[in-house]
Formats: sequence, C-alpha cells, structure tokens
Amino acid sequence: MLLGFLFLTLLIGLLLVASLFMLRRSSAITQTQAAINHVQVLALHLIRIDNDFFDIGTLEESYFQTHQSSFLKRHDSLVVLVHQHIEELKVSIAKSNYPAEDLLQIIEADFRTYHTTFHELERLLFERGFRDYGLEGEMRKNAHALEVAGLPLKLADVLTLRRNEKDFLLRHDLQYRDRFNELADRLLFPEGGKQLREPAFTYLSKYRDQFNRLAQIVITIGLTSADGLRDKLNALTARLSNELDVLSLRSNEFVAHEQDQFIAYYIFMILSAIVFMIFWGYWVSKRLSAPIAQLSQVIHAAMKSKKAFTHHMQMNTAAVEINALTSSFRSLFEQTEAQMKVIKKKSRQIKHRNLELKRVNQELDHFLYSTAHDLRSPLSSLAGLVRLAELENRQPEMNFYFSMMRDSIQRQEEFIKQIVTYTRNKKLELQIEQIDLRALIEKIVEDHLFIDGASRIAISVSIRNEVPFYSDRQRLTILFNNLISNAIRYTDVAKEKPFIRVTATITECEAYIEFADNGLGIAADHVGKIFNMFYRAHTESKGSGLGLFIFKKTIQRLKGQVQVESVVKEGTKFLIRLPNATVLRPQLEIGLDTVSKI
Repeated sequence: MLLGFLFLTLLIGLLLVASLFMLRRSSAITQTQAAINHVQVLALHLIRIDNDFFDIGTLEESYFQTHQSSFLKRHDSLVVLVHQHIEELKVSIAKSNYPAEDLLQIIEADFRTYHTTFHELERLLFERGFRDYGLEGEMRKNAHALEVAGLPLKLADVLTLRRNEKDFLLRHDLQYRDRFNELADRLLFPEGGKQLREPAFTYLSKYRDQFNRLAQIVITIGLTSADGLRDKLNALTARLSNELDVLSLRSNEFVAHEQDQFIAYYIFMILSAIVFMIFWGYWVSKRLSAPIAQLSQVIHAAMKSKKAFTHHMQMNTAAVEINALTSSFRSLFEQTEAQMKVIKKKSRQIKHRNLELKRVNQELDHFLYSTAHDLRSPLSSLAGLVRLAELENRQPEMNFYFSMMRDSIQRQEEFIKQIVTYTRNKKLELQIEQIDLRALIEKIVEDHLFIDGASRIAISVSIRNEVPFYSDRQRLTILFNNLISNAIRYTDVAKEKPFIRVTATITECEAYIEFADNGLGIAADHVGKIFNMFYRAHTESKGSGLGLFIFKKTIQRLKGQVQVESVVKEGTKFLIRLPNATVLRPQLEIGLDTVSKI
C-alpha cells in the first residue's frame, strides 16, 4: 500500500510540474503569436501609409517646398517600430522554439530592402517635382520663356516640343522622348551650321537637358507598374505580405500542434491515474475490510461521473493510508478540474476573438461598399463636368485631353465595380437555380454590342442540352461578361472575319464550355500569369488587371476548372468545366473532390 501511495504522489507531482511548465509555455507561445500578429499589422499599416504618400503626398506643394511630409515621418517611425518588434520577436521565438527563425531573418532583410527602395523612389519623385517645383517647374519656366514673342523660334515648334513632353509624361512612351530630342537638336543647330541665337539657345538647351533628366527619372521609376522601382517596390510588398502570411500560418500550426500535445499529455496523465486507481482499488478491496470496499465504490462512482469529490471522506474504521489515499485522489481530481477550467477559459477567449474578427470583417465589407459608393458619386459628377466643358470648349486641340479624362474616369469606375464584384463573389452564398445557358449568353452578347468594333465580330453560340443546367446565375454572368468584353477589346482589327465562338455541352454531371476567338492572342510567357491580380498581358491594355482575376475566383467559387490555350495573332481558347447542381442532388455535392486547375 505504501508503494502505491508513493507512486500516486509521484504521479500527482509530475502532473503539477507538467501543468506549470505547460502553462508557462502556453503563455510564451501566446505572446509570440500576438507579437507576430502585431508585426503583420504594422507592416500592412506601413504599406498603406506608403501608398497614401504616393497617391496624396506627392501632390502636396508643401512637400516640394520643404522636402518634408507627414507620410514620410510616419513611414520612418513605422519602420523603426517594425524592426524593434522583429528584434523582440527573435528573442521570443528563440525561447519558444518556434520553427520560424529563418523566415523571420528573410522578412527582416526584405523590410530593409523595402525601406531603401522606398526612399530611393521618394528621392526621384522629389527631384522630378510637381507643377512649379523640381524639374517640372524648371522645365515649365524655360518653356514659357521660349514662347515669348521676339525669340527666333516658331511658336508651332515650341508647342510641338511641349506636346511631345506632355505625351511622354502621360503615356510613358519613349518615342515621344526621341521626337522631343530630335526637334530640340534641329532647333538648336539648324541647317547651315549656325547656332541658335541667345537667349533662345540657353533656354532651349536647359529645357532639353531638364526634360532628358526627367525622362531618365521616369524610366528609373518605371514606365509601367511592371518595371523599374515601382515594380521592385510592388514585388517587395507582395513578397512581404506573403512571407508574413506564411509566418502567421506557421505560428497557427505550431500553436495548434502545441495545444494538441498539451491535451494529449493531460489525457495520458489522467488515464494513467484512472487505470492505476482501478487496479490498485481492486487489489486493496480484496485484502482489506469494509472501509476499503466502501472507498472502492466511491472511487468507481467518481471515475464514472468524472467529477471531483465534493466532500471529505473520513472513515473512523479505515486505516490512515485509506484516508490519505482518499485525500490524494480528491486533490488529483481538483487539479484536473482546475486545468480543464483553464482550457475552457482559453477556448472561450479564442471564440470571443473569432467573433471579434468576424465583426471586423463585416465592418471592412461595409467600409468597402460605402467607399465604393462615395467614390462613384464624385466620379459621376466629374464625368458630367468634363462633358459640359467639352460642349463649351472652342479649342479643338483640347478634345484630345477631354477624351483622356473620360477614359480615366471610366477606368476608375470599372475598377471600383470590379472590386465590389470580387467582394460579393467572395462573400455571397451560391444561389442555385435552373439556367438557360443560351439565353444568358445571348443577353450578355446584346449588352456588349455597343462597344467599338463589336459590330464587325461574328458571334455564334451553340448549346447542347442533355439535361437541365443548374448553377448560380449571377456568377455565370460575371464569367461570360469578362470573356466577351475581353474578346471584343482584344480583337485583331487586321483580320477580315473576326469571330467569337461559344460551344457548350451540358450533362448530368457538368457543363463543358469552350470559348474561342481569333483575336490578338496571349504570348506563351504571359498565359500562366493572366489570372494574377492587376496583371496585364498586353501593354496597350486599358483595363485594371482585375477582370481575369475575378474570373478565376468566380470559377473557384463554383468549384469549376478552366484551361487556357492561346497563340499570338491566332486567338485564344478558354476550356471551362462547371459542376451541374441538378435538382436530384444536394447543393453541397458541388464541392466534392473538385480541384481547380487554375
């Protein structure tokens, strides 16, 4: 009996020590996870501040007057905070044995590169200037000086220089830079070997040199978002976001693993104690008197109910060892109950945090819709003002700029619409109904006939229905709107008979849809990237780069598959498979074992 009691005491001691160790480790892991989340929040805030600086700060005159901005100060302070938290996180991860030390070093290095790249880009933007400041301001002064009457230059030549300058800044096309330099050199050194007279020579020379420096800055920054410092900064932003997501995922997996070990250890200890008590009680009941039998009944009852003793059990006729065993058994269950309360408390906290996260997501959705509405109203007003200005305009050369304004407003409205469409596709549940696929496609085709060039395209729709087709009408509309609008937009105007051909076969299991055109096509090195967010496969594209990204997400939401085949100057073909959610099968069957090939 004494050995049994000693073993039981040792088991209780191990349970207590392990409990303290696991509690301390659980606290350290929780703090480390919170620190990781804090670094992620700071990084996202830093990226948002930097975007605000490029969108707003670079348009403020005070920035170019003083080379100071509240955005830059906040950027530098956030960078300091991020590095401080990363250093603290290193120490915390080392103590907790987190499997993320190598990834954290990569994140820290990328943050330093991001900070350096941001300041290099900011320096070039400041040197470039805005309106009357920097290179733009100096160029404007020299250009105005060249327009003064009395100088040996034709006003038409000066205006041509300015037009090439503006075209280059607006379109970022190097041919306008070359035209500018060609005309400037011809004006500086006209035929006959004579040099342009002063002061026109000085003004024009400065104007040309300043424009070339400005062009070099624009090239360094990036003629498009896919090259230069802009591309590098965007790539760093995407990489940091991905690395932080991976770090957070590793943290969650590690926490889940530790919790599983924690629970498994406690279950093992409790089961060990219970098994020991069963065998030990059975052995004692055979050798001792009625108190032992009574104690055995109490123990068995406690094990069946799995609740701690609610009263002290003291038997006058029992041995001291029996009473000691009773007390130890009661303490064991009390400790177990306390630990389970801690686990339940942690579970409630996690549930509360999940509810809070759900609330924040709902607020973000509301913010997105409100922001989209607030952005559309001024855009509509601006479009009306541009139209009024165009009607009252008496300068034909201004029509070009009005056209560019309308295109910019339309692109912005389309961008907002696509963002809202993406969010709705992500949040809304599937609304399954019977779809007349032919009628749906033909209706979408009719809606696109007003687009320039659509009337030249021969559009054919062939549907083979073996059974009725059931799916989500709104999401199918998104799919075919994207396909048809892209096919019209990128039609090959050089071909005599452009076409769009839609064929579909509907079976009980799926709808197999083939969407083909003979448009411009997509280069092989772009085909694998066309579904990326903001990616544009054509340099002349005027879209936001969201259309095919939303197309991809919609296919995934419908649990479908898509493949793309394309040859430049020959055309593009989309091969789509969508599950048929027929009336005879539950809606949930749509998601069974369907893996997207996108």
